[in-house]
Amino acid sequence: MNTGSGNSRLRAIVAVDPKDRVRCQQPGCGHSVYAAVHVVEEDGRLLVLGSTCFAKRYGGPEALGAAQYGSGTGRRLTDEEREMLLQNTRALLARFEQEATEAAHAHAARLEELRRRQAALTSLRPPAPPSPQATARRAAKPPSPWQWQMAWSSVALFSAPDGKDWVRVQHEDGSQKLVPWPKFKDWATALPPGVGVADTSLGAIAVDNIVEAIRILQGCGFRGPFVGAWQDVLAGSTSRPASAAVGGLKPAVPQAEYNRYAELKGRSRPRK
Repeated sequence: MNTGSGNSRLRAIVAVDPKDRVRCQQPGCGHSVYAAVHVVEEDGRLLVLGSTCFAKRYGGPEALGAAQYGSGTGRRLTDEEREMLLQNTRALLARFEQEATEAAHAHAARLEELRRRQAALTSLRPPAPPSPQATARRAAKPPSPWQWQMAWSSVALFSAPDGKDWVRVQHEDGSQKLVPWPKFKDWATALPPGVGVADTSLGAIAVDNIVEAIRILQGCGFRGPFVGAWQDVLAGSTSRPASAAVGGLKPAVPQAEYNRYAELKGRSRPRK
């Protein structure tokens, strides 16, 4: 039967020598216990209970959660600590708290010493020279046309119905941009609304949602994306259809798609 207060906390689980049992303080019990002795703080007073009486009083063996100090059958007390349990339980709990604090400080000091030693070893270790393969790759790779492009990232080509090319480039901060290639007059307002906002410092359209932007572009008749390294995309990779080569003829665009593209750009004149 649950008779404990809702304002209760399991402070410790301890154990004593079987020949030095302590009496359970549950009213009406009177049994002596030695293992899994529960020390509970209830409404400001401390109770020493056997595990069975604890479960009955609070509704189960785990009703108050984990003990603040000790677990299982409990920490084995010395003779001095047993006397403190009986005569000054609060002082015993204060000792447990001090020991836990000292152990935490000692653990933190050990970790700090390990970090210090690791840092000292790292500072003494010379950096590993780059492999010949890495050096050759860096030497062979020409610089990107966009200094802000994320290293080793791919680009994607889109061809507009009016014959202009746009390249999706990933910024080094992880964001996506659409760059006119080559740059032309009025590029900042050339794409349909909803694709992005012009960033004149980069000469590109800043795109918040590249998936939605691609959907809009393809709905307006853009061809692509043709994805690859920037050298291949800008030069016209042989892996793409010849009609998609940069600077060459663009794929035929249906009249309805071109008209939609022109309308979204604010130019409502149809193509002849």
